[in-house]
Amino acid sequence: MLRLFIAAAAVGLSVVSALADGLSAGEKDEVRALIRDHLLENPEILAEAFEALQAKQRAADEEAVKGALADLGETLRNAGDDPVGGNPDGTITVVEFFDYNCPYCRKVKPEVIEFLENDDRIRYVFKEFPILSASSAQAARAALAVWASAPDRYWDVHQALMGHEGTLTEAQIQAAIEGAGLDWSEIVARGDADDITAKIRETMQVAGRLNINGTPSFVIGNEVIPGFVDAKQLEAAVAASGE
Repeated sequence: MLRLFIAAAAVGLSVVSALADGLSAGEKDEVRALIRDHLLENPEILAEAFEALQAKQRAADEEAVKGALADLGETLRNAGDDPVGGNPDGTITVVEFFDYNCPYCRKVKPEVIEFLENDDRIRYVFKEFPILSASSAQAARAALAVWASAPDRYWDVHQALMGHEGTLTEAQIQAAIEGAGLDWSEIVARGDADDITAKIRETMQVAGRLNINGTPSFVIGNEVIPGFVDAKQLEAAVAASGE
Protein backbone atom coordinates (compact mmCIF):
# COMPACT_ATOMS: atom_id res chain seq x y z
CA MET A 1 0.00 0.00 0.00
CA LEU A 2 2.77 2.43 0.99
CA ARG A 3 4.68 1.50 -2.16
CA LEU A 4 1.70 2.50 -4.32
CA PHE A 5 1.29 5.79 -2.47
CA ILE A 6 4.95 6.61 -3.02
CA ALA A 7 4.54 5.73 -6.68
CA ALA A 8 1.60 8.13 -6.93
CA ALA A 9 3.69 10.88 -5.39
CA ALA A 10 6.48 10.06 -7.83
CA VAL A 11 4.10 10.66 -10.72
CA GLY A 12 3.54 14.18 -9.44
CA LEU A 13 7.28 14.76 -9.08
CA SER A 14 7.95 13.53 -12.61
CA VAL A 15 5.40 16.03 -13.95
CA VAL A 16 7.17 18.79 -12.05
CA SER A 17 10.51 17.79 -13.57
CA ALA A 18 9.08 17.72 -17.09
CA LEU A 19 7.46 21.15 -16.75
CA ALA A 20 10.54 22.65 -15.13
CA ASP A 21 12.97 21.82 -17.96
CA GLY A 22 14.42 25.02 -19.37
CA LEU A 23 13.22 27.21 -16.50
CA SER A 24 15.39 29.22 -14.17
CA ALA A 25 15.87 28.12 -10.59
CA GLY A 26 13.38 30.73 -9.39
CA GLU A 27 10.81 29.73 -11.98
CA LYS A 28 11.22 26.07 -11.02
CA ASP A 29 10.52 26.93 -7.40
CA GLU A 30 7.38 28.83 -8.45
CA VAL A 31 6.15 25.84 -10.51
CA ARG A 32 6.75 23.49 -7.60
CA ALA A 33 4.94 25.80 -5.22
CA LEU A 34 1.96 26.09 -7.57
CA ILE A 35 1.69 22.32 -7.99
CA ARG A 36 2.11 21.77 -4.23
CA ASP A 37 -0.65 24.27 -3.46
CA HIS A 38 -2.90 22.73 -6.08
CA LEU A 39 -2.42 19.25 -4.64
CA LEU A 40 -3.05 20.49 -1.12
CA GLU A 41 -6.26 22.18 -2.25
CA ASN A 42 -7.31 19.15 -4.33
CA PRO A 43 -6.02 16.03 -2.55
CA GLU A 44 -8.46 13.90 -4.51
CA ILE A 45 -6.02 14.12 -7.40
CA LEU A 46 -3.52 11.99 -5.50
CA ALA A 47 -6.34 9.66 -4.39
CA GLU A 48 -7.36 9.18 -8.02
CA ALA A 49 -3.75 8.51 -9.02
CA PHE A 50 -3.42 6.08 -6.14
CA GLU A 51 -6.57 4.18 -7.20
CA ALA A 52 -5.36 4.06 -10.80
CA LEU A 53 -1.99 2.68 -9.69
CA GLN A 54 -3.74 0.09 -7.52
CA ALA A 55 -5.85 -1.06 -10.45
CA LYS A 56 -2.78 -1.23 -12.67
CA GLN A 57 -0.90 -3.25 -10.04
CA ARG A 58 -3.82 -5.68 -9.61
CA ALA A 59 -4.02 -6.20 -13.36
CA ALA A 60 -0.28 -6.81 -13.55
CA ASP A 61 -0.45 -9.27 -10.65
CA GLU A 62 -3.33 -11.14 -12.28
CA GLU A 63 -1.45 -11.42 -15.56
CA ALA A 64 1.66 -12.65 -13.74
CA VAL A 65 -0.37 -15.33 -11.95
CA LYS A 66 -2.00 -16.44 -15.21
CA GLY A 67 1.43 -16.75 -16.80
CA ALA A 68 2.73 -18.70 -13.81
CA LEU A 69 -0.29 -21.05 -13.91
CA ALA A 70 0.45 -21.77 -17.56
CA ASP A 71 4.17 -22.34 -16.88
CA LEU A 72 3.64 -24.48 -13.78
CA GLY A 73 0.95 -26.80 -15.12
CA GLU A 74 2.74 -30.10 -14.53
CA THR A 75 4.54 -29.08 -11.35
CA LEU A 76 1.34 -27.69 -9.90
CA ARG A 77 -1.14 -30.39 -10.83
CA ASN A 78 0.76 -33.56 -11.67
CA ALA A 79 3.91 -33.72 -9.53
CA GLY A 80 4.22 -37.40 -8.68
CA ASP A 81 5.26 -36.77 -5.08
CA ASP A 82 2.23 -34.67 -4.07
CA PRO A 83 -0.47 -36.41 -2.01
CA VAL A 84 -3.65 -36.91 -4.02
CA GLY A 85 -7.19 -37.46 -2.76
CA GLY A 86 -10.69 -37.57 -4.17
CA ASN A 87 -10.64 -39.58 -7.39
CA PRO A 88 -6.96 -40.07 -8.37
CA ASP A 89 -8.11 -40.67 -11.95
CA GLY A 90 -10.53 -37.75 -11.95
CA THR A 91 -10.80 -35.42 -14.92
CA ILE A 92 -10.78 -32.18 -12.89
CA THR A 93 -7.82 -31.26 -10.69
CA VAL A 94 -8.21 -29.01 -7.68
CA VAL A 95 -5.12 -27.97 -5.71
CA GLU A 96 -5.08 -26.82 -2.08
CA PHE A 97 -2.16 -25.11 -0.33
CA PHE A 98 -2.57 -25.59 3.41
CA ASP A 99 -0.88 -25.52 6.81
CA TYR A 100 -1.86 -27.90 9.61
CA ASN A 101 -1.76 -25.05 12.13
CA CYS A 102 -4.05 -22.80 10.08
CA PRO A 103 -7.49 -22.48 11.75
CA TYR A 104 -9.14 -21.65 8.44
CA CYS A 105 -7.66 -24.77 6.85
CA ARG A 106 -9.25 -26.77 9.67
CA LYS A 107 -12.53 -24.94 9.21
CA VAL A 108 -12.57 -25.58 5.47
CA LYS A 109 -11.88 -29.31 5.75
CA PRO A 110 -15.55 -30.41 6.22
CA GLU A 111 -16.42 -28.27 3.19
CA VAL A 112 -13.72 -30.02 1.15
CA ILE A 113 -15.05 -33.42 2.23
CA GLU A 114 -18.58 -32.45 1.17
CA PHE A 115 -17.24 -31.09 -2.12
CA LEU A 116 -15.39 -34.34 -2.88
CA GLU A 117 -18.37 -36.48 -1.90
CA ASN A 118 -20.60 -34.52 -4.30
CA ASP A 119 -18.34 -34.76 -7.37
CA ASP A 120 -16.43 -37.91 -8.25
CA ARG A 121 -14.66 -36.13 -11.11
CA ILE A 122 -12.37 -34.29 -8.70
CA ARG A 123 -8.73 -35.20 -8.38
CA TYR A 124 -7.60 -33.33 -5.26
CA VAL A 125 -3.93 -32.38 -4.87
CA PHE A 126 -2.63 -31.55 -1.39
CA LYS A 127 0.20 -29.01 -1.30
CA GLU A 128 1.86 -29.18 2.11
CA PHE A 129 2.68 -25.50 2.67
CA PRO A 130 4.06 -25.10 6.23
CA ILE A 131 4.39 -21.35 6.74
CA LEU A 132 3.05 -20.70 10.25
CA SER A 133 5.45 -22.37 12.68
CA ALA A 134 8.15 -24.96 13.24
CA SER A 135 5.51 -27.54 14.14
CA SER A 136 3.80 -26.83 10.80
CA ALA A 137 7.00 -27.97 9.09
CA GLN A 138 7.28 -31.00 11.36
CA ALA A 139 3.69 -32.01 10.61
CA ALA A 140 4.16 -31.46 6.87
CA ARG A 141 7.33 -33.58 6.82
CA ALA A 142 5.56 -36.35 8.72
CA ALA A 143 2.56 -36.27 6.39
CA LEU A 144 4.75 -36.33 3.28
CA ALA A 145 6.71 -39.22 4.78
CA VAL A 146 3.43 -41.10 5.21
CA TRP A 147 2.52 -40.41 1.58
CA ALA A 148 5.94 -41.65 0.45
CA SER A 149 5.92 -44.83 2.53
CA ALA A 150 2.26 -45.70 3.18
CA PRO A 151 0.04 -43.58 0.90
CA ASP A 152 -3.11 -45.44 1.89
CA ARG A 153 -2.69 -43.98 5.42
CA TYR A 154 -2.20 -40.37 4.33
CA TRP A 155 -5.86 -39.33 4.52
CA ASP A 156 -6.22 -40.70 8.05
CA VAL A 157 -3.09 -38.86 9.19
CA HIS A 158 -4.17 -35.70 7.39
CA GLN A 159 -7.56 -35.78 9.11
CA ALA A 160 -6.02 -36.44 12.50
CA LEU A 161 -3.58 -33.54 12.16
CA MET A 162 -6.41 -31.27 11.05
CA GLY A 163 -8.51 -32.36 13.99
CA HIS A 164 -6.55 -30.48 16.65
CA GLU A 165 -7.12 -26.98 17.99
CA GLY A 166 -4.24 -24.61 18.51
CA THR A 167 -0.63 -25.16 17.49
CA LEU A 168 0.27 -28.81 17.07
CA THR A 169 2.79 -30.30 19.45
CA GLU A 170 5.26 -33.04 18.60
CA ALA A 171 3.29 -35.40 20.85
CA GLN A 172 0.10 -34.73 18.88
CA ILE A 173 1.88 -35.31 15.56
CA GLN A 174 3.33 -38.55 16.89
CA ALA A 175 -0.13 -39.64 18.10
CA ALA A 176 -1.57 -39.03 14.63
CA ILE A 177 1.16 -41.15 13.06
CA GLU A 178 0.88 -43.99 15.55
CA GLY A 179 -2.91 -43.81 15.41
CA ALA A 180 -2.62 -44.73 11.74
CA GLY A 181 -0.57 -47.81 12.69
CA LEU A 182 2.79 -46.40 11.59
CA ASP A 183 6.17 -46.35 13.31
CA TRP A 184 7.00 -42.85 14.55
CA SER A 185 10.78 -43.15 14.36
CA GLU A 186 10.62 -44.47 10.79
CA ILE A 187 8.32 -41.62 9.72
CA VAL A 188 10.61 -39.03 11.34
CA ALA A 189 13.62 -40.46 9.53
CA ARG A 190 11.76 -40.55 6.21
CA GLY A 191 10.50 -36.99 6.75
CA ASP A 192 14.06 -35.72 7.15
CA ALA A 193 15.10 -37.13 3.77
CA ASP A 194 16.41 -34.81 1.06
CA ASP A 195 13.55 -35.49 -1.36
CA ILE A 196 10.96 -34.29 1.17
CA THR A 197 13.03 -31.19 1.91
CA ALA A 198 13.12 -30.57 -1.85
CA LYS A 199 9.35 -31.15 -2.09
CA ILE A 200 8.59 -28.51 0.53
CA ARG A 201 11.04 -26.09 -1.07
CA GLU A 202 9.40 -26.65 -4.45
CA THR A 203 5.94 -25.96 -3.00
CA MET A 204 7.21 -22.73 -1.45
CA GLN A 205 8.62 -21.65 -4.81
CA VAL A 206 5.41 -22.50 -6.66
CA ALA A 207 3.37 -20.59 -4.09
CA GLY A 208 5.67 -17.59 -4.51
CA ARG A 209 5.17 -17.54 -8.26
CA LEU A 210 1.41 -17.71 -7.77
CA ASN A 211 1.49 -14.89 -5.22
CA ILE A 212 0.12 -17.27 -2.58
CA ASN A 213 1.15 -16.10 0.88
CA GLY A 214 -1.65 -17.44 3.05
CA THR A 215 -3.65 -20.57 3.72
CA PRO A 216 -5.86 -22.09 2.64
CA SER A 217 -5.45 -21.21 -1.04
CA PHE A 218 -7.03 -23.15 -3.89
CA VAL A 219 -6.15 -23.43 -7.56
CA ILE A 220 -9.08 -24.30 -9.79
CA GLY A 221 -8.66 -23.97 -13.54
CA ASN A 222 -6.89 -20.69 -14.19
CA GLU A 223 -7.89 -19.09 -10.90
CA VAL A 224 -6.22 -18.84 -7.51
CA ILE A 225 -8.80 -18.59 -4.72
CA PRO A 226 -7.42 -17.46 -1.34
CA GLY A 227 -9.06 -17.98 2.02
CA PHE A 228 -12.00 -19.93 3.38
CA VAL A 229 -14.57 -21.17 0.88
CA ASP A 230 -17.53 -23.49 1.37
CA ALA A 231 -18.49 -26.51 -0.71
CA LYS A 232 -20.89 -24.51 -2.89
CA GLN A 233 -18.19 -21.98 -3.72
CA LEU A 234 -15.81 -24.76 -4.68
CA GLU A 235 -18.48 -26.29 -6.90
CA ALA A 236 -19.16 -22.89 -8.50
CA ALA A 237 -15.45 -22.35 -9.17
CA VAL A 238 -15.22 -25.73 -10.88
CA ALA A 239 -18.26 -24.92 -13.00
CA ALA A 240 -16.83 -21.52 -13.92
CA SER A 241 -13.49 -23.06 -14.89
CA GLY A 242 -15.15 -24.93 -17.75
CA GLU A 243 -13.19 -28.09 -17.04
